Amino acid sequence: MAEMDQARIGHRKVATTRRRVMQGLPALGAAALLPGAAAAQGAPRPIRWIVGFPPGSGTDVGARIIAEVASRNLGQPIVVENRPGASGSLAPAAARTFPADGLTIFTLEMGAYSLVPHFLPGISYDAARDFRMVSILLSIPMVLMVPSSLGVSTAAEFVALARSRAPNTMQFGSSGAGSITHVTMAAFLREVGVTMEHVPYRGTNFTVADLAADRIAAAFTDANTPTPFMQAGKLRMLAVAAPERLAAQPNVPTIREAGFSMDMPYWQGVAVLRGTADATVERLNDALNRAAADPQVGVRLREIGMEPWPRMTAQAADDFARTGDVAVRDKLRELGLATQ
Repeated sequence: MAEMDQARIGHRKVATTRRRVMQGLPALGAAALLPGAAAAQGAPRPIRWIVGFPPGSGTDVGARIIAEVASRNLGQPIVVENRPGASGSLAPAAARTFPADGLTIFTLEMGAYSLVPHFLPGISYDAARDFRMVSILLSIPMVLMVPSSLGVSTAAEFVALARSRAPNTMQFGSSGAGSITHVTMAAFLREVGVTMEHVPYRGTNFTVADLAADRIAAAFTDANTPTPFMQAGKLRMLAVAAPERLAAQPNVPTIREAGFSMDMPYWQGVAVLRGTADATVERLNDALNRAAADPQVGVRLREIGMEPWPRMTAQAADDFARTGDVAVRDKLRELGLATQ
């Protein structure tokens, strides 16, 4: 009899628990739909951050440094996902396949926003129409790299060597047609009056590997990716395409200090699909900006040759990218590279 009473009590407890769980499901479902809202019954859904460059590249490392702190600011996990190739344009292209709910963000930089459309006219997006900038986060100066075996130690010596060779007998690498690495070298070669053959790669990692293996003669890259090869004595940094020297490489002159005038400012930021709620965009903007402005984050970024961008509202970032797009188009026409 006692056993039967215990069974009835247990049954009533299970039934009561089941009713409470079922009654709570509508609230749980609604909370799960709110990006960044911590559902009382479970952990918040993670944010996917798509990066259009390979793991270990400067862009990837910078994104991961910021994501680590931004995740804490949001109280929400951020998972970095790499989609390398097509000069960084695979990230925005992939982002278009996800809902405009703020749970997918992606790296959108000057190359994929303004340069790539002139070189890959078949891309599936229009940056100004399809995307909304959340924040401009970083300035990433390009650096002129050559194999140590080339036997030059300054940008002037490299130019003199290139001028002594027949056109297109030397090759330079880039992370793809229309990438900032491609256009920066094209601008430099135009200034110095040298013609070299362009070899596009799927990312800076691959460019740097072939550079270190003496398969190509030069490349403009970010400052971080070549570091292991520089430490091994296989690569040499000749100049920085920026107004100031890098904190991590104080002995390397700027391109102007090296005797040339070419300068190609390069920004990177984060974007979402247009149609993402204003409140969600502002929340992401605040978390990302606070992460980039964190003093320890700044130290880590400068160690790999990057500079945090001054804080901007989401609207100011969007206006900046649109205005810069016009300036980039004019620059491409000046270089003879614009296709439209």
